[in-house]
Formats: sequence, C-alpha cells, structure tokens
Amino acid sequence: MVNFQVPSLIFVFLIHCFLFWGCNTTPSGSKVQSAQPTAPAQHLSPTQFLELFKTIETDSFFIESTGDAADLTNFKFKGAELDSSCFKFFGDSVLIDWVQRGGGQLFACYRFPLTPTVYGLILRTPSDYWESSIRIFLYDLQSGQTIQDLEVGEAWGDAGDSLSKCALLIRQNGKWKILIFQNLCHPLDEETLDDIECVDSTFSYSILPSGFREQSRIQSDTAKENPVIRRFSRL
Repeated sequence: MVNFQVPSLIFVFLIHCFLFWGCNTTPSGSKVQSAQPTAPAQHLSPTQFLELFKTIETDSFFIESTGDAADLTNFKFKGAELDSSCFKFFGDSVLIDWVQRGGGQLFACYRFPLTPTVYGLILRTPSDYWESSIRIFLYDLQSGQTIQDLEVGEAWGDAGDSLSKCALLIRQNGKWKILIFQNLCHPLDEETLDDIECVDSTFSYSILPSGFREQSRIQSDTAKENPVIRRFSRL
C-alpha cells in the first residue's frame, strides 16, 4: 500500500489545475533548437555527445510513444540513431548489452539542463517489440557517464495485454518535475480475452542532478486524463 503524502498530493492537484485552467492562451509549442542529425565521429567528447540532442526551450514538454513503427516521419521522438561509438557514455548498462546483442538501436532526441554539468537526455530505446520506449537519462558532463534513467513513454499491445504511457515534463522555478500517465491492461480470461481489466495511474517525480525522486503515485481516471493528454500532446 502506498503512503500518500499531503505535499505530494497537493503538487499533483496543482499541476492538474495548471493543465486544465493555466493554459487558456495558445500554447507556445515545443520550441526546440535543431541538432545536427549527422553520424557521430568515432571519438566523441562528452560535450560532442551532448550536442547530438536537441535543446528543449519551453517550460512544458509533452512526451509520448507511438504504436506505428512503420511510419515515423512526423514522430517527434524519431531521433537520430546513435552508433556504437556512443555506447561508452552509458557505462556498464544492461540496455547497452541488449543493444549490442541485436535487441535494437538507441536514438538521441532531446536534452534539458539540471545544472551546468548535469543534463536530462531523452532517448528512444528498445522495448519488447521495437524501439518504442522513451526514457530520460541523467547525464554527468564531467564524467561523461549517465547516472540513472526513467521510462516516461511507451505504447504496445498484444493479445489483450497493453501498456500506454505518456508524460508531461515541467519546469517550475528553475526545477524540473515530471508527471507520468500510465494505462496498463490485462485480460482476466487469457483464453477468451473477453474481460479486460485496466489500471490507470499517475506518477509524480522531481528530477534532481543525483536522480529521480518519486513524490507520489495515485490511481487515476483515464477518462479524465485524456483531455489533458490531448491538449498537451501538441506541445
């Protein structure tokens, strides 16, 4: 059983108020500074690796995956494919081991600063079926290594099982937080697939230079969250 903390719940309530009433004006959109999609050289410095990611220049940034692997032309998180010369920046990572075994590729998408030397990097990474998992990696520019990562976007479905996950990245008073909206479904009868049970959850994290700190997790109502998701999916 989750222990709910009043400040965390107040934060989620205030964010929901912000989502519904705080953006009555036309959204400013996802202002990003284009990064060069060229293939990286064989000997990238930590700074050169960072520059492969586009810069987020807005205080509200919507993150989502897609189930359409066939056409990523207009997908915001298509990203630039990273070759093996970039694997050294992820250290001894299970994900890199999986990629090296042929499990998929990594794609550089966006970056945002936490401190002058620590950044959040948004990548598209391999999942069970293809590269549909969107993750935030914390990257230490001084050491040239990622510290932690958190999945913030996903979309898949198979034989009654499905997972849909999207997120809203928010900067408030110079600090970054993220709300993750998740819908997880599973058939109660795996033979007929007639009865599907779904659980909706909202997770709140503060993003610190040292790691992700969970503030709250609550059961939510997708029917109520969908208007929020539709509105902010344009960001």
